[in-house]
Amino acid sequence: MESLEILHNFLTSLSSESLISPFHISLFLSMVIARSLQGSQDPFSISRSEMMENAKIQSNATYHKCVRDLVKFGYIRYVPSYHPVIGSLVWIIPVK
Repeated sequence: MESLEILHNFLTSLSSESLISPFHISLFLSMVIARSLQGSQDPFSISRSEMMENAKIQSNATYHKCVRDLVKFGYIRYVPSYHPVIGSLVWIIPVK
């Protein structure tokens, strides 16, 4: 699925999600950009610090809450990495 289609479907689905905040949107957008830069294949690797910087999230707690929510709402699958060099893996779940 191409980045533009992913973003279109995500933004269209937001009308039915009352719990999505601007932080969720900017984090998801940062993830889609990271996916695109890595060849648009799932899974792709992300760095928490890079995602936080790109999404303008300053708190680790806010970042982790947004990731948990995006998983709970069915937008992503997330496998954390506890290794300092290897990034966490993310899959974008297609929204119809």
